[in-house]
Amino acid sequence: GGNSFAFVNPSPTPPKVIFTRTPRPASSIPFTLVDEKPQAMEFAAGTDWLVPGRWWSASDGGFGRVLLENTEGDISIAQGVNVALPDGGSLILAGRNISVDSNIRVPGGTIGLTAYNFTPLAYTRASTLGLLSNQPAPAVVPGQGSINVSSGVALDASAPAIDYTQPSDSRPFGREILQGGAVSLTGYSVHLGANSLLDASGGLLTRANGRFEYGSGGSVAVLAGMDPLLSTGAGGELTLNGKLQAFSATRGGSLALQANAIQLGGTRPDFGIHLAPDFFEQGGFTSYSLTGIGTRSLDGRLI
Repeated sequence: GGNSFAFVNPSPTPPKVIFTRTPRPASSIPFTLVDEKPQAMEFAAGTDWLVPGRWWSASDGGFGRVLLENTEGDISIAQGVNVALPDGGSLILAGRNISVDSNIRVPGGTIGLTAYNFTPLAYTRASTLGLLSNQPAPAVVPGQGSINVSSGVALDASAPAIDYTQPSDSRPFGREILQGGAVSLTGYSVHLGANSLLDASGGLLTRANGRFEYGSGGSVAVLAGMDPLLSTGAGGELTLNGKLQAFSATRGGSLALQANAIQLGGTRPDFGIHLAPDFFEQGGFTSYSLTGIGTRSLDGRLI
């Protein structure tokens, strides 16, 4: 009595998942269902698993909600792919590292990216084998847990503009989503390239009689500085070279930022992120949550 057991589903050779519109047929790996349950897929070391455009293309009957977990491997949205899901849909990705080199558009929906430094399977395995018994927490793993959004790339969950005074504008099944969506990036390190955009703005509806209706802004969260699974795995970096926004004609959205150190105003520090006073006059946000985890300055002082 008193014994406990953990059954770990191993992933010894996780693939690199690549979103692409031009998959190579020779590299495809079959996805099968048995009694409506997905069957395990076996990957050789170094395998690229390609997600084709028909997964999300409305013209091909693609999915409106995509959840892809590759927590032991990397995920890449290749350049020129431009993932676009239907109104109110969701794209949830979890991986070891995630790179976004093309736009993602989910009108009024959810875009959620999570990158683990010490992956959930690695933690479960280490705990089960007792490898963590003599240390307070797992050591940070170099080269893991990063989300990189390339320069000029947009992650757009803003609600659409609907104009019923124009006969060509119609919504499938009469759906009218005005509330801005949610964009969330959580990783050990998060890097937003120059002129990138995270957008959760509210929408606009123009009725046939010319009356206007407005949607409130949604939420944007960029959380870095520690592993999403282990609060003790602190470190990492947050680079905010892009634009964050959640505009609305009624109520602006919310913004959450997390980093090792956040400084408001004053002289730009040598560590952490610096927010100038006019930062809070941009983006249309009406609610802010700023979390500084803590770090050490260049001279070793604990901050």
